[in-house]
Amino acid sequence: MEKVINVKNVIGENFTCADAILLKSNFKVADHESVVLDFNGINDVPTTFFYNLFSDILYTQNRDKSFKNIKVKNLAAMDNYNRVINGTTLS
Repeated sequence: MEKVINVKNVIGENFTCADAILLKSNFKVADHESVVLDFNGINDVPTTFFYNLFSDILYTQNRDKSFKNIKVKNLAAMDNYNRVINGTTLS
């Protein structure tokens, strides 16, 4: 089963990093489910937003297994997302 979440519809276009908490409450990923975060209509998403969004997953779950079930689309700058999920400052 795949759940698609339009990020702009949940937190708006002009959001802060704290809004990641609101977005986080909209999805829980189980082994058999996947979540697609659709960033259509949002131009810039800072690394700190992704860190706030995924910090629980990064410290409590298997990184590779968790991010296998989380996808993003329509994200202008994938490097900020990749920095957080890969645990590095490199793209």
